Amino acid sequence: MGRGILVLLGFLVAGLDQRASSQAVPGPPSLEDQINAASRILVRTATGRGELSRPRLAGDSLTLTTGWMFTARSGLRTTLAPPLPLSAVSEIAVPAGTNAAKGALIGGGIGALFGLVPVVGAAAGSSNGFSLSGGEYAAAVAVTTFLSAGIGALLGATSTKWRVVYPAPTEPR
Repeated sequence: MGRGILVLLGFLVAGLDQRASSQAVPGPPSLEDQINAASRILVRTATGRGELSRPRLAGDSLTLTTGWMFTARSGLRTTLAPPLPLSAVSEIAVPAGTNAAKGALIGGGIGALFGLVPVVGAAAGSSNGFSLSGGEYAAAVAVTTFLSAGIGALLGATSTKWRVVYPAPTEPR
């Protein structure tokens, strides 16, 4: 009985291994898929930078629901009329998450600095009426660090991180 189970398990593992190796590994999404999946994109043209809402790449042009362009020369914000030819676009960026992690790092760093100010003052002999132990100073530094990191993460979560998809980024050598 035990030998039969081992043989059956062997066939099962061999079958699963063969099926896993025969399945195609999906490649990176196409430019069209990335643009069409985004609710908004950033574009750069010869005249300036802009944002397109609900973009669609169809052939060699970008269609959009609404869009605006900030012109570098005049400094004016103008409304874009669809379609926007892809040949006029030098760069396209799609949303790639938020900057919450970066905000937490920056906020935590600032909080740690503000938390260390009383510690440095106490070490220099200027107590300013405080008489805390080393553990209490460490707790104060930790609390200001964590609170500031949380505030930084919340602020960073409101900021979009962008990833350039056109032209395709080149690999570093």
